[in-house]
Amino acid sequence: MVRMSTILCGALAVLFLGLPACDSGGGGGEGPAVVLDGVRALRIAADAQVLGTGMSLQFTATVERDDGSTEVVTDRVTWASSDPAVATFDENAPGSLMAIAPGTVQITAAFENVQSDAVSIEVQEGVVEPQLTGLVFTGGDAELRPAQTTQLQIGAQYNDGREEDVTGEAVWASSDEHVVTVEAGLITAMHAGAATISVEYGEARATYDITVVCDYPAFASNVAFGATMPPLRWSGAYHADGTQFEFGLDEFHCSAAWDDKAVLIMVIGAGWCSPCTQFTTQIMAPQIEQLIDEGAEVLFVEAQDYNYAPATSDFAYQHLSRLIGQKPGIRVGDADTLAGGNPAPAFLQNQALVSAFPNIWVVRRSDMHLIMAVEGGAPWPFHDIIADPDADWSDVQPELPPFRANCGPDQEEPTEPNDTPDDAGVIQPGEFDGGICAEPASDFYRIGIQGPWRITIDFDSSIADLDMFLWDKATNEPVRDERNQPIGSNGTGSREQFSSNGPGMVHVFGYNNSSAPYHLTLEAL
Repeated sequence: MVRMSTILCGALAVLFLGLPACDSGGGGGEGPAVVLDGVRALRIAADAQVLGTGMSLQFTATVERDDGSTEVVTDRVTWASSDPAVATFDENAPGSLMAIAPGTVQITAAFENVQSDAVSIEVQEGVVEPQLTGLVFTGGDAELRPAQTTQLQIGAQYNDGREEDVTGEAVWASSDEHVVTVEAGLITAMHAGAATISVEYGEARATYDITVVCDYPAFASNVAFGATMPPLRWSGAYHADGTQFEFGLDEFHCSAAWDDKAVLIMVIGAGWCSPCTQFTTQIMAPQIEQLIDEGAEVLFVEAQDYNYAPATSDFAYQHLSRLIGQKPGIRVGDADTLAGGNPAPAFLQNQALVSAFPNIWVVRRSDMHLIMAVEGGAPWPFHDIIADPDADWSDVQPELPPFRANCGPDQEEPTEPNDTPDDAGVIQPGEFDGGICAEPASDFYRIGIQGPWRITIDFDSSIADLDMFLWDKATNEPVRDERNQPIGSNGTGSREQFSSNGPGMVHVFGYNNSSAPYHLTLEAL
């Protein structure tokens, strides 16, 4: 709803006569006017009180009836000037007062038996500058979404009937710049809420009410697959170039600035997490520009810093700048997460969905539903999801590249075949050569040491990235430590190494289906 009001500093020639009940009779003197035919009052108005000789001034006359209705009767009243030699009415133009000579006159009007109060008009010699009578808005929308703009114009109205566009000369202000900003009438919606635009020109002032709307879907307080994401917010989010801004999921859903986006890809990682580094540098970085062009926005959330503490947005920016430079994508830290407008440090990492890093989520913008939630730094089918976010992505599988052997059968380890947990060969302290040389890109070993031990593999990281984990045959997943992180080694260099205690199974594999020969060393500690 637009509410427009205009206030002019200085009196306007507008008078109103309220008439009481009929005189009970009799007497002389000047009693109140008699109300007939249901007319309660008569008022007359003009836009100025001072005229120059030769100028004209238009009056209007309005009656107010007992039922509260009003009617303009300018051409039905009898107009009168107290001194026609100073100013007189044009008989051919009802209500048009013509200034004749310098002086002051009293103007009245009569409608049947009802007479108005007098309006004093001064006539001066020569030309009198037109008087500013008010401001009027044109253009503009009263309701916007975040990031939308609308242009208002303001016109200055004068008593000579002229209207002048003063949009550029007027002084504009917003009652709440968190909601909207305004410059020379150009209004930019910032966040959901209501604000009033005020404009001043000369002694006139006008206001314009505007609302910024954001209808976010109903949501629960926690994150769940298939449900609406809570409208989380980060007040100090970073762009890739280091500039900070306020980023919220509600604005991602509502703001026109994101209308070209179909999904939000959230990469939840940690500074100490090697798989997170691999995923960010080897999978996300090479394709991030293409993902954004296709209709995704990418949000990197650093959950923990190098010391396992909740990471700030400052840390996230510095860490990701080291990893991917100024590749696009928003950087935030989970220590700075806001939920419901309140600080909620570690909100994301404490969700049941996050049991390991990296955690990869995809949020559909149209309804803010979480349509993909997976663990691990695999090449997930982001391009397909962007193209069809309404499909069922509950059982999404990674898009592994074709296996390309970088070694031959003669470079396989002595325990081959050992490509599955059931075929794992037992190894004792010592060293030997082996290789990920055929599909499946996996080797399994049983450690035959009762006490503590350390295992190392060395390989050429320029041709492949090999990783290894302590393996749980029952779950067919890595064994996890007290922080629920997989036990093993998955860096990005040419050596992987970790230690454990007692008999166990080790899984050596090629990251992203890669292939390379390796040298394995097992030590009893």
